[in-house]
Amino acid sequence: MENILGGKLFKQVTVAKENLLRDLRLREGKHISKFYRMSKMLGAGSFGDVWMCVQRETGAHRAVKVTKSKIFENKEKDAPKNVLEMQDEDESTAASQELKNEIRILCQLDHPNVVRIHESFQDDHHTYIVLEICKGGELNDEMQIRGKFSEDDVAKLMRQVLSCINYLHNKNIAHRDLKPENILLENNKDLSQIKVADFGTAIQWDPKNKQPFKEKVGTLIYMAPEVFTGSYSEKCDIWSCGVLMYKLLSTRFPFEGEDEVTLRQKLTVGEFDLTSSEWSSVKPDLKDLLKGMLQTNPDKRLTADEAVNHAFFKRKPTDALVIDIDKSKMKKKQLEEVESGAIIKGALTNFLQFSAKSKAKISIYSYFTSELLSKAELNIITSVFKELDKDGDGVLKYRELMDSYKKYAPELAGEFEQKGNGLLKMVNLGCRRPGNLDDYVSYSRFIMAAMKDSSMKMRMAASVRMSSSTSQTSLTS
Repeated sequence: MENILGGKLFKQVTVAKENLLRDLRLREGKHISKFYRMSKMLGAGSFGDVWMCVQRETGAHRAVKVTKSKIFENKEKDAPKNVLEMQDEDESTAASQELKNEIRILCQLDHPNVVRIHESFQDDHHTYIVLEICKGGELNDEMQIRGKFSEDDVAKLMRQVLSCINYLHNKNIAHRDLKPENILLENNKDLSQIKVADFGTAIQWDPKNKQPFKEKVGTLIYMAPEVFTGSYSEKCDIWSCGVLMYKLLSTRFPFEGEDEVTLRQKLTVGEFDLTSSEWSSVKPDLKDLLKGMLQTNPDKRLTADEAVNHAFFKRKPTDALVIDIDKSKMKKKQLEEVESGAIIKGALTNFLQFSAKSKAKISIYSYFTSELLSKAELNIITSVFKELDKDGDGVLKYRELMDSYKKYAPELAGEFEQKGNGLLKMVNLGCRRPGNLDDYVSYSRFIMAAMKDSSMKMRMAASVRMSSSTSQTSLTS
């Protein structure tokens, strides 16, 4: 892959992407309209709007959250404000702070079930965060349409959510507002690829000096009992997952109350129904998982690692996560590769052959795989990543890769054993993270290294042509 770009083409790509690679995440003082064309509004709230936008350079669709930084731009700074104006200003400031917190958190995350941030903008009046777009809408909408979910669908959905939460907790981050409105479907009615979103109230703690969280944040019906006391931990996320799982199976909440006082009383008792007739067909391992997640005592509650590795998620055959992707738009050959497992062997072969010995080339490869892969391509290779990630922690450790070569490409296992450590160091070149660079590979770096050379070359060449065309149009317009 190192020789994929030779001479002139490599220079063209480097020049075309230089500014984007220098400051991909934050473009302070630059107006978003220079890089994106707003298409249509997707939603509106008291704190701001969400729009669909189109990246001018590539034509890719994105979602952008817009929050006002100033709401009194037309008023004199020293002009007196009435009570409502002061309240609006406080809310606007809070919204802006939440959005900045979301940007800070998302820039640290790299997981197949976390909505991906592309970049952000800030001008005198607004803060913008450009995210990958999920056209399937919110899980909440799907729940209203479906009613009860089958155990298989619950397993498909909740393993992804818990893998995300396990990853977050391993990075010392708690989401604190997990609910169906903050879980997005990539495609309509398809549960095989979901994204956890809205990290505005997420919090990161110092592992060397961990203190209990104190702020009462989140959505009342999904809040863990200890949140109301003003002293709680990341295990509040596990409780929220338990509430969500219960509602998926029954369409009801495990604890309900007309107001916060009534709800807190029921939470204190901690009793919920798993014995009525509607639960008679639910298997014992699923009930056991619910009991472990909905322990009112957080010390007895399951951890994210224990939950995602629970026996309930071990029911399905080992190839289920690979096969269980949206196959409606796949070509016949592609479908055969997915269902036979050949797609996994192909990805492992590409990973073993990956070669890029400079940070500059790694940066370019990373950019192209994150910005130019189609959703269909990305979903297929993402399903491979999730299949190889046996313990659901959102990264591929050396041992998981070694076991994968032995299972899916045994003829390559010896070669990986010989060069695996060096390969992981090369794939992770330029990563800023604690620990050794040869102990695991992240989601996006695996995607980058597992892509075919020929596919990468075609994407890069097409992007250069598009960039040149855009530049010429700008000069003549």
